[in-house]
Amino acid sequence: MSTQNANKLAEFISSLPELKCQPRDRSTYGHMGATLTDAVLQCGLNYRTVVYPRVRSVIERFPHATCTGAFWAVLENHTPANVLNWSHPEKLRRLLEIASLLLHKQVQTEVDLGRWLIVVENAELLLSIKGVGPKTLDYIKLLTGIPTVAIDRHVRKFVAMAGVQTDDYEEIKCIVLESAEILNIAPSTLDHSIWHYLSQDINQDRRPCQRPLF
Repeated sequence: MSTQNANKLAEFISSLPELKCQPRDRSTYGHMGATLTDAVLQCGLNYRTVVYPRVRSVIERFPHATCTGAFWAVLENHTPANVLNWSHPEKLRRLLEIASLLLHKQVQTEVDLGRWLIVVENAELLLSIKGVGPKTLDYIKLLTGIPTVAIDRHVRKFVAMAGVQTDDYEEIKCIVLESAEILNIAPSTLDHSIWHYLSQDINQDRRPCQRPLF
């Protein structure tokens, strides 16, 4: 059934002239402060107006915070609330817990993080943090350059538009990944292209998506 649905999704994608399968401009920030800021803030917020300006601010204000240790020092010296320009405690707690875990595990760079996350036991450690679910895990993998897709409500909507009926996260992920293979494109390219397609307001039912600009 997964292969059948993957073919259905691939055919749907191929039928959309407005959907241009173009790779992201870049795959990583090269800056752990930016990566962790993006990962923590992205869920439920508008990327263009809320998340990305804060990510850029972290890069510009703390250009040296390219590794976890340096970013941890920034958080200690300036407080998470000031670093992220954010007041709600939940995302601030999540940022500290993720950064603390990575620091403890000596995960210093985005390259380290990508290598660390491909080990199942390590991914499960990250998932044990309150508020970190499969979508956030896959989103962080994308930020580190790992070929995958992050199944948010927009991808779910797109898959449903293709006539694929399932709400299971892992099943949808497998379908999208297999469709990318059928179409001979990178998973991250398909993920980004779906985001871009749904952000175009081609019809009144579509709304701007909350996905990365890069």
